[in-house]
Amino acid sequence: MTRDTAGLHTAEAEPLGTGPRCAHGRHQAAVARSLGWADEAAARRDFRDALAWLRTLEAIGETLPDRYLRRQEAWTRSLHASTTECAETA
Repeated sequence: MTRDTAGLHTAEAEPLGTGPRCAHGRHQAAVARSLGWADEAAARRDFRDALAWLRTLEAIGETLPDRYLRRQEAWTRSLHASTTECAETA
């Protein structure tokens, strides 16, 4: 007797790892990794890169968590401060 996929729930009929729940989980993991990479860039004082990670998330329609909105403001100030320092010493 063969198994008829028409009688299965949608998640059961889809190939492993391609259902909506899996896609959402992968998306959330990618968002978390991107935020982590933003934090890593800021830790090494590469504020341009940190802000680029946040802009990437915004470009795909993600709403940044409040703590990252505050970090975005702080990183923007730090980037402008470091840019100003470099211009003054040149």
